[in-house]
Amino acid sequence: MIAAAVTYFAFVSVTLDSISMGFGKHQWNVTVGEAMRALRRAYWVQIVYCIAMYTTKLGVLLQIKSTFDSKSRDFMFWSTWACIASFSCVYTASLFTWIFPCNPIKKKWDPFIPGTCLPTHAGPSLLSGIINLVTDVALLFLPIYAVSRLQMSIKKKIAVSGIFGAALLACVSSAVRLHYTILHLDSKDNTYWLAIVAVCAIIEISALLLCGAFPTFPHFAKWLGYGFKWQSTGYTVTNSGKDSRSNQSDTINLTDRQQKSVDDPV
Repeated sequence: MIAAAVTYFAFVSVTLDSISMGFGKHQWNVTVGEAMRALRRAYWVQIVYCIAMYTTKLGVLLQIKSTFDSKSRDFMFWSTWACIASFSCVYTASLFTWIFPCNPIKKKWDPFIPGTCLPTHAGPSLLSGIINLVTDVALLFLPIYAVSRLQMSIKKKIAVSGIFGAALLACVSSAVRLHYTILHLDSKDNTYWLAIVAVCAIIEISALLLCGAFPTFPHFAKWLGYGFKWQSTGYTVTNSGKDSRSNQSDTINLTDRQQKSVDDPV
């Protein structure tokens, strides 16, 4: 998650710095020179975005794999590894489409030079939007499926699922981003629409970072009335931050192999 945080802040920094170059303004309100500078910066924003999105989702997948660790090669085991492999392949391919959208590359931000670019309706923006929505839904489904198999009360299942609930916000942000991407496919107002898409992307990555990092926030969890302790079986949620060895603690072991429910404290 450290690599994800670094690339996330790099993405946000580059995006905010692009505002001074006309990023976010309607293209008819900026000069040709400003528009070209903004589109050139947008080219780099999209590349950094792709890297940030991949590292963040990989971090969440590794967090899910660690939290719901299973000693047997069941559906959860293979699903997690399948997502890791497919995400790696898809985002690597997506990165190349962001790096080489035109021939020559300079035509991406300079329409006056001769060359060719990828078709708008099959370009990196649309493909990236679809990929992100599908992968976000997968990240939301995996922990919910794992929690549904734990032998505990519905209340506890909801509490544990809430740890990864930020993935739902990521799905919503991704859907909104895809909506605006489709709206501006034929638009020439790139400096404006790309800024809206970038804002949706920032919200999406922020939600995913929370989803992956929340289980490691013991102080924040204690403030909410819970405490987290690391055990060999995975993460343990204890009521009011009490020691999990206490007989009065309400412990939830986040492992797919839990065989019985843990009684609530009287």
